[in-house]
Amino acid sequence: MSYIKTQLRKLLNIVDELEEKYKKDKRKFTLDGHLLGSIGEIYASEKYDLILAKSSQKGFDATDENDLEVQIKVTQSNKVGLRNEPQKLLVLKLDKETLDFNEIYYGEGKKAWDISNKKNSSGQRFITLNKLLDLKSNA
Repeated sequence: MSYIKTQLRKLLNIVDELEEKYKKDKRKFTLDGHLLGSIGEIYASEKYDLILAKSSQKGFDATDENDLEVQIKVTQSNKVGLRNEPQKLLVLKLDKETLDFNEIYYGEGKKAWDISNKKNSSGQRFITLNKLLDLKSNA
């Protein structure tokens, strides 16, 4: 139990540092699903020159240079879930070894939405990263 508490303290300290560093972006870095998502949104905003929307905005996370809404998904698994059809979709996968965010797909949201699975009981449509990579390579 002591080890878990020690590691948890380290994570919480990192959360505090991230929230302080990106206070202007008004992002929470809680240890649940928000942590990786918020880190990915910050990364995407800097790499792709996106303007972050208010946190937890319904259906999108940022806008691009053309004022199009961009939904940002960050994952460590082989699929992502969508609740709404995005105007644009950016999917990044975190490489646990290198800690790089690899672009899986950045493009028209409708194309990804149309090939995703039907909505499940939680109201999400899932799409595999392989389908997104295929979509990207055929664009």
